Amino acid sequence: MNVFITGVSRGLGYGLAKTFLKRNYKVYGLARSTPPQDLFDFSGFFYQACDLYKFKTINAVLNELLPSGENFRYSILNAGILGKVNSMKNSSIDDLKYIMDVNVWSNKFILDYFLENSIHTQTVIAISSGASVSGNFGWNGYSISKAALNMLVNLYSHEFPERRIYSFAPGLIDTSMQDYISNEVDLTTFPSLQRLVDARGTNIMPTPEIAAEKIIDSFKQLEMLPSGSYVDIRNLEE
Repeated sequence: MNVFITGVSRGLGYGLAKTFLKRNYKVYGLARSTPPQDLFDFSGFFYQACDLYKFKTINAVLNELLPSGENFRYSILNAGILGKVNSMKNSSIDDLKYIMDVNVWSNKFILDYFLENSIHTQTVIAISSGASVSGNFGWNGYSISKAALNMLVNLYSHEFPERRIYSFAPGLIDTSMQDYISNEVDLTTFPSLQRLVDARGTNIMPTPEIAAEKIIDSFKQLEMLPSGSYVDIRNLEE
């Protein structure tokens, strides 16, 4: 079986790619930077470099990467950026637009490519976040973009009638985003982030590879829900 994943060079995208490869999937991955060598050690790993901010390059890269006539079990739109934790007043429009371009509009280009080129993928999963609904002080562009991503998925569900599409919050994962939050953010100004710092090194915040096992195992339960839904993995566990 085949799976397509964006952002495979690190974090959750890397964890998902490696876990699927261990499960004998073929993984077709995009990332701005080159993934670790251990992914290339699998014969079923196929990679193309792509900066998703550069919209005009996306179609050509997908033409190179995705084999024609192949079906995909999952397409996981994982790539995204946090941006700076800041007050809304001090967040520039340019910074907010950049986050929106990467976290939302690049996914529109990919979804449109699927539609225009008849790429059949059984289930599309866009990686969202609890920040899309929490509205905590400081998250700004990230929260706005993930909320917009949820609605983008909802709207595209009408255009993928024979496929399922979800926005999915995967829970806390120990990635480079947590490095930034732990080391560079003033927690006295943004106290809602303290819980993330406290969670590092505990079972509450697993590594990407450990998280990926649990996330992939949750997909069957996810697919029982209406297409277009926003789903938090913590609700699936209840």
